[in-house]
Amino acid sequence: MKKTLTLLAAICTTISSASAQTTYTHVECGTEFTIAVRSDSTLWAWGFNANGQLGTTAVPSSDTPKQVLSTHKWIFAATGATHTMGIAADSTLWGWGNNGNGQLGIGTYNFITAATQVSATQHWRFVSAGEAHTMAILNDGSLWGAGFNYYAQLGTGDTVQHNSFVRIGTDNDWKTVAAGGVFTLAIKNDGSLWGWGYNGDGELGTGTTDTVLAPRRIGTANDWAMVSGGFEFSLAMKSDGTIWSTGFNGNGQLGIPATGFNDSVFTQIGSATDWKSIAAGSSFGLGIKTNGTLWGWGYNAEGQLGTTSSSSVAVSQIGTETDWQYISAADGLGTTSGVFGLHSAGFKTAAYGICTAGADYEGQLGNGTTIAAPGGQDFFDCSVAAVAPAGIATVAGTSHDITLYPNPASTEITIDAAQPITDVAISNTLGQTVLNQQYSSKTVSINIATLPVGVYFVKINGADTRRFVKE
Repeated sequence: MKKTLTLLAAICTTISSASAQTTYTHVECGTEFTIAVRSDSTLWAWGFNANGQLGTTAVPSSDTPKQVLSTHKWIFAATGATHTMGIAADSTLWGWGNNGNGQLGIGTYNFITAATQVSATQHWRFVSAGEAHTMAILNDGSLWGAGFNYYAQLGTGDTVQHNSFVRIGTDNDWKTVAAGGVFTLAIKNDGSLWGWGYNGDGELGTGTTDTVLAPRRIGTANDWAMVSGGFEFSLAMKSDGTIWSTGFNGNGQLGIPATGFNDSVFTQIGSATDWKSIAAGSSFGLGIKTNGTLWGWGYNAEGQLGTTSSSSVAVSQIGTETDWQYISAADGLGTTSGVFGLHSAGFKTAAYGICTAGADYEGQLGNGTTIAAPGGQDFFDCSVAAVAPAGIATVAGTSHDITLYPNPASTEITIDAAQPITDVAISNTLGQTVLNQQYSSKTVSINIATLPVGVYFVKINGADTRRFVKE
């Protein structure tokens, strides 16, 4: 996959309550459901639930958020087509939902309708879920996979399915991983890009359409910063702010003029060098620029790009807002009836809710209503699952105007805020404070080079908490 303060004097109590308000730190779209992590470390899910992907047995689907395992604190979650993975505050890995191919990695093929710990292993750093497989990275940089492997998407060198997590190779320098539909892409610490699995549409960018059994380096560049795997295509971003695509382009999801022309090598989308993040969905792509604007391209028949534009859209700005922080595009699921996964979700700096658009026939937009298919919501409603008191979200200058970047980080993090930062405390997953500094600036940079690799929590001005990964 990514918020507002107040005034003074007579409104001191309002400032105090505003700074304690809950916002969102992460959101991801499964094929027909959505899951989000709040800044209070609670986890919420809504949409289709026939496979238990919402982490509850209470409803077949829900058009409003349901809390997942309230006894635990959560720091990250990842959605597949019909399963969900989560990392708890103690860095343990959990899974729930469809497990017919062993994608939960729990050692069985039983469907799980409540969050279940994968193993006793702690120190999981990152997880990504594909159509029916899961990839995860431990804090030591090792890469692991579980689930469907018919197309070698686990990277084990064969096509043997695994219902428990198995290590992929022996390398300990994996930075991030993206599980696409039935393929996987990953970036190492040196900025090199790697891919494996199904490649029939060129989604791996190897220059061929051959299936790749084990991690294979893609090209020779060492400046890849982010990668996102869609259903049959891939998006990637370099450290210079350029974005690239490869794979199937039947709906213009590659963001290049020649709709319908597939590609088997990563090709730059446009010439802009100010991209901040990207998200590849079932048949469409979304991206945020460094100025906070949102952009979309590809298939839009259900309004998943948040616009009324025609079904196939060239790279276009969505709306005029300049405060987008994070965006997610629905995972694709291929069936005999077609490809499903046609909604989007994200959040902005000035919103206490999740912004959703697109298909809503299973309540995946979370706004308390459903829209019969075909058809959907062709604009982003940012009031979904709002957690702030009425009026707070519209008041400029609250402690929720806080951005922490880069994330993951290796040597330094920077924190930007609308109001002066006076105190920053960093703690590890054991609750131990590893750094406490005082400041008097709206922008501060903190040296983290000496911190061990792992997950950390940053408490700002004694109230707002952000999470980052030290790599």
